[in-house]
Amino acid sequence: MFSKVKAAQKKYKRTIIIAAIIGGFILDALTLQQIDRVFDNAIFITHILILGTCIALLFSKNTERGIKLKIAQRERFINTLVIFSFGALFSGFIIFYGRSGSLLSSWPFLLLLLGLMLGTEIKRAYYENVVFQISFYYLAIFSYLIFFLPVLFAEVGVLMFLVSGIVSLFAIFLYLQILKKINTEIFREYIPKIRLRVFIIFVLFNILYFTNIIPPVPLSLKFKAIYHSIEKTGDNSYLGTYEEASWYNIFETRSRTVHKEEGSPVYVFASVFAPTRLETDIYHSWHYYDKENVRWVKTDRIRIPISGGRDEGFRGYSRKQNLWPGKWKVIIETERGQRLGQIRFSISDKNITPQLIQEQL
Repeated sequence: MFSKVKAAQKKYKRTIIIAAIIGGFILDALTLQQIDRVFDNAIFITHILILGTCIALLFSKNTERGIKLKIAQRERFINTLVIFSFGALFSGFIIFYGRSGSLLSSWPFLLLLLGLMLGTEIKRAYYENVVFQISFYYLAIFSYLIFFLPVLFAEVGVLMFLVSGIVSLFAIFLYLQILKKINTEIFREYIPKIRLRVFIIFVLFNILYFTNIIPPVPLSLKFKAIYHSIEKTGDNSYLGTYEEASWYNIFETRSRTVHKEEGSPVYVFASVFAPTRLETDIYHSWHYYDKENVRWVKTDRIRIPISGGRDEGFRGYSRKQNLWPGKWKVIIETERGQRLGQIRFSISDKNITPQLIQEQL
């Protein structure tokens, strides 16, 4: 019986790995719900602590302490824990960073995290190499601090990112000092390679941030839609009027083709989640498509102050009058231009009176 199971595992190894990765990602997506929840952050911190402990234990393998703890005999189990925690962390990062940014602008960073997550199973040898372990450990610490510190201090922006970078370097410096005390000989052998990789990761993250490729965590876009009219009916409630999508469009409730009278406004309504106590500004950047020059042209950038703390997100809208027929889009972004998302629509040149539907927002 055992031999049959072992043979099946060997035969379907690739399928089992893919199923495990997908299953773990789905489980994380269902478990990790909100970036400022204690439970969600406890999961991240637990995996970071597990990784720090396991890497330190592996570092002590040939020392007197490591021999007493029988690290050599338990190395395979410890490496499995390392790979599991790396996979869980990178999976969680994909979920939170993916919710925060626009795929159009953030795909290189999300692709990097996806590659790291898939690598935990497909390229296990890298995660069992001490230099790669410590390098990826630093990457995980930096990735976590980028959204943890803004949640902790209720502030977003360049300053928080720079502080995250400084704290990450300080954290890895302290950790390396611990490893040095555990095994000085191995430490001296590997430290030049580790320092180089930490430096490369630090520089890479700064490039990705200042080119607006890293998503604007901890902010995330929860909802966006086009309306013919928006009316505020209470402190946190609105009444919106929209044009129903065609019957064959099964993925859309509200039409992305707007029929309107000349001079009447169009409204873009958006709900943006921000952690409790955090107050900042987002912007609705309106663009139209210039057919002659084959490019998008910005017409307006409207500031919308938001306050955090609502699970559904802070709701607000912008409006624009005198839109001419053609393709339009509204980019929802931070002050620095980091994209939370966008919505595209068309203004029709047909003189049609559409059937409008009201909904409570």
